Amino acid sequence: KPSLIVLTIQKEVAERVCALQQTQGKPKMNLLAASVQFWAEPEIIDYISKKDFRPMPKIDSAIIRLTPKPSTLNAKPYYKTIKILFKQPRKTIFNNLRPTTNNKQLLIKKLKSLNINYQSRPQDLSLEQIKKLSK
Repeated sequence: KPSLIVLTIQKEVAERVCALQQTQGKPKMNLLAASVQFWAEPEIIDYISKKDFRPMPKIDSAIIRLTPKPSTLNAKPYYKTIKILFKQPRKTIFNNLRPTTNNKQLLIKKLKSLNINYQSRPQDLSLEQIKKLSK
């Protein structure tokens, strides 16, 4: 297992991996960020202008560092959960999870017990909330 991964990728992709798209001052989670951040700590080291490449591409790039982290959580249920949550990201958390149970009230109660607003969107969840939900 590598101890450090450094990549040059599209600026927009790097920002998605780090969930840097802001929604009212807080990170906007997405499937890519949730997938990567489960096993690594992403960090944008620097940006590279498209003008620094020949031939010049249409987009800027970013240098991203991924520092793998130890995981005490079983990956299979976590990835199953994020696939369900982000399958239709514009739906509420409740509506994305509803097909997984027949008891709507139990689902609402479970989300409330995890301090998750069932009417929020998946993008509003933190990595820790997703981990708790996957358990």
